[in-house]
Amino acid sequence: MAEVTSADTLPRLPGHLIIAADSDTAGQQAARKLSIRADRLGWLISHLTPPPVRDWNDVIVQQRGLK
Repeated sequence: MAEVTSADTLPRLPGHLIIAADSDTAGQQAARKLSIRADRLGWLISHLTPPPVRDWNDVIVQQRGLK
């Protein structure tokens, strides 16, 4: 599975894309935009959504006891 770090860049060959968006409006809009684009290019898409009012960094920090 290729790592995608930008909505502007997808590997040439479609595969399985896991989108881990933040739960805020901007994160959800970006995820939706990437999902539509990737779907049109033949990608299989899965979405991971963090708990409400949090982002994935908050989840990781809490799990690792960093705060």
